[in-house]
Amino acid sequence: MKLFSFIFFSILIPSLIQKYYSILGVSPQASAAEIKRAYRSKAKLMHPDVSKSTDAHEQFVLLNEAYEYLINVGTAGQNSTTNSSESYQWTQEDWQEQQRENAKERAREYARMRYAEFIKSDLYKEQKVYDTVTAHLGVLVSLLLFTAFPILMVNLKGIEALFGVLIINVILSGLHIKSYQNLKKLNYQEFLNAIRKMIFIPSFQAFVLIAINIPIIINVVVNTLVSISFVLSAYALSTLLFLVISRRAKIRNMLSFGVAPTLVSLLFLVNYVFASFPTQEKFTLISEGYQENSMITLEGNQFDEYPGIRIFFDFDEMRFADEVLYTFEYGLLGFIVMTDYEFRNK
Repeated sequence: MKLFSFIFFSILIPSLIQKYYSILGVSPQASAAEIKRAYRSKAKLMHPDVSKSTDAHEQFVLLNEAYEYLINVGTAGQNSTTNSSESYQWTQEDWQEQQRENAKERAREYARMRYAEFIKSDLYKEQKVYDTVTAHLGVLVSLLLFTAFPILMVNLKGIEALFGVLIINVILSGLHIKSYQNLKKLNYQEFLNAIRKMIFIPSFQAFVLIAINIPIIINVVVNTLVSISFVLSAYALSTLLFLVISRRAKIRNMLSFGVAPTLVSLLFLVNYVFASFPTQEKFTLISEGYQENSMITLEGNQFDEYPGIRIFFDFDEMRFADEVLYTFEYGLLGFIVMTDYEFRNK
C-alpha cells in the first residue's frame, strides 16, 4: 500500500506540493506525526524573532503554508480509502482556493504587522510631530491672513489694498478650508509637546542649522576673498568627513548636512568678526549703458575671481556711479574680507 501511495503521489502531486515536502524535510509518505515533529523543529529555527535571515518572515510564512497543506490535505490524500483521481483533483482545487484566501489574509496580516512596526519607528513619530505642528501653525497663519494682514496692508497702502488682500485669500482658500477642518482638532498642550519633541529631531536640527547658514553665507562668506571652488570644496569635504565620522559613531546622518556646513560657516564668521587693519581701495566701474545688473565689472577685470564682492542690489546708488570704494580688513584666520563699500562719482 505504501508503494502504491508513493507512486500515486509521485505522479499526481504538482511540483509545488513536492516542494512542500522538501521545505519540511520529510518524504511524501511521512505520517501526520512526522510532519508535526518536522514543523516544530524547523519553526524554532526559522521564526523571524530567531532567524537572522533577511527574508525570515517570507521563509516562515512558506513553512506554515507547507505545513497547513500537508497536515490538512496531503495526509488526508494518503489515508483516503478511495484514492481516486477525481477525489484528489477536487481536493487540490479546493486547497488552491483555500490557499488564495489564506494568502490574502496573510498579506493583510503582514501589512498590519508592517504598519505596527512603522508606528513604533522614529520616522512615524517624527512625522506625527511635524503633522501636529503644521496643523496648528496652519490655523494660526490662516487667522492672521484674515485679521492682522488686512489691517496691516490698509495701514501701509490704504483702503485700496483690501482688493489685493482679497485675491491673496482666494488663492489661499485651500489653506483656509484645511485650517477650518483642523480647528476642532486643535490641542494646544499637544502642540507644545510637539514643539518640545521637534527640537530634538535630527532632521529639524539640520534644517535649523542650514537656515542659520544662509545669512552667514550671504553676508560673510560671499564677502570673503576666497575662490568659489575653495568655498564649495570646504563645505563638501567637511560634510563628507562628518558623514564618515557620524556613520562610525552611529549618529543620525541627516544631522551631518547641518552640522558640517555650520562649522565651516562659523570659521568664516570668526574670521570676519575679528578682522582688523582696515584699508580702502578705489576702483573704476566699467559701464555698458544703464541697465539694472546686480554684478558690476571693474576696470582691468579686478576681483574677477571673487564675484561675491561684485554683487550689489543698490541700483539707485549704482545708476550714476563711476567708481566704487571698498573697505578691506585682514581676517583673524588670514582671509581678507570686504567690510564696507561706497559708490561714487568722479
